[in-house]
Amino acid sequence: MFWIWAADRAFSPAFSWPGGRRAWSRSTSRKPWWPPVEGVVGDAATIALGRTFTHLLSAGLLEFVPDPAEVLVNARRHADPGARLVILYPRHNLAGRGYRRYHRRHGFAIHLFRPAAIEAMAGTAGWRCLDSHPVAPFSCVATFEAYSP
Repeated sequence: MFWIWAADRAFSPAFSWPGGRRAWSRSTSRKPWWPPVEGVVGDAATIALGRTFTHLLSAGLLEFVPDPAEVLVNARRHADPGARLVILYPRHNLAGRGYRRYHRRHGFAIHLFRPAAIEAMAGTAGWRCLDSHPVAPFSCVATFEAYSP
């Protein structure tokens, strides 16, 4: 899932899964502190929303796309100067390999990442890593800031 926030609205670009199945997003009941969510179907690597955002979140996305680096480049295109991007991704460790095996059994090939590889991909796309923490058992969460290389 890839979320991007504006001051008044959150966007959730979905993507098509291999085999034609489609990902989906769902709006929650309206809360005063939660902006309305607008679902947008498209490829996270190429979608053009026609605006930029101050906050972006990628959770459960990079491992499923063919080219994660392109998703980070496109996220940067949608980022205001100094915008923040938070990524939750699966690490390349023993538990991560179990996660990959689970998805293989269900017909999905996924990527696992080492923190240095994510930071390098993000750096090439115009993101500077501010913080990174492992999340047991196999994930990592990293925060990035947009900059002009």
